Amino acid sequence: MKDGKTYYQWIKPTKDEHKDQGTTEVVVLVHGLTWWNFVWDPIVPFFHSRGHSVLTFDLYGRGRSDAPGVASYNVDFYVEQTRELIEKVLGNQKVILCGMSMGGAITGVFTSKYPQMVSKAILMCPAGIQVPLPGIVSFLSIPLIGWLGFKYAGKSSLIEQTKRDRFKENFHQFQKCLDSGLIDELEQNVLWLFEKPGFLDCLFYTLSNFEWNTLLPVYEGIKADIPVLLLWGDNDVVCQGSEQFLKMVPHAKYGELKNCGHAFLYEDSPQAEIFISQFLDNHSN
Repeated sequence: MKDGKTYYQWIKPTKDEHKDQGTTEVVVLVHGLTWWNFVWDPIVPFFHSRGHSVLTFDLYGRGRSDAPGVASYNVDFYVEQTRELIEKVLGNQKVILCGMSMGGAITGVFTSKYPQMVSKAILMCPAGIQVPLPGIVSFLSIPLIGWLGFKYAGKSSLIEQTKRDRFKENFHQFQKCLDSGLIDELEQNVLWLFEKPGFLDCLFYTLSNFEWNTLLPVYEGIKADIPVLLLWGDNDVVCQGSEQFLKMVPHAKYGELKNCGHAFLYEDSPQAEIFISQFLDNHSN
């Protein structure tokens, strides 16, 4: 691809999962800031059970995709990666586009910019509206000083924070997830990512350049004839903005996941599946 190699998986349902084996629309899944395609493991079997093939991929700088050295790492950069991948793998067929967190923002902007490529959009706790950014983001914006500080202290600080906090802000039912061993698995995956060549540069530029709080006007451009589902955990402290989104995109359907935080797919994926099933059933082709 234009900016580097993109790792993807196009997984079709087996006969055991669904007798039609992928005769319905392809679902394309877009992950968030510090994850990669493993984050979709809880929901892929659900889409397969409905007959959907699923295309997951790693955004640039994450997972097994390249980390381009010279790139903007803003929302348009990732939108174009998504567009190019869909065109190369799926041609001109429309897809169900689904994104979480930063991936939700990418999904919203993509749907506004390329409506001819999207049959339905599912936005899970999207960034771009109201994201309480940590103080380090302001520090990163200081010319040269921010870059040097992050380059030489960023990795050790990230590792320390990950081991200390263990994604607690992402979960409302943290103790339940901790007891299940889920947190240990997530920690291993993220610590691996910190060792990926180019990831720290990618993270620096994404934190600095991504439009974390200014995408509402773009979301407003999503056409009313594209069905939209907005999902949000009722205790999400990482991303907020459901009311603002629904004012800008009034035709969107809304599902609030009870007793869930930002990572609601891991806390209660069956609850999310109910909302998605109802949405897809109501907008079947």
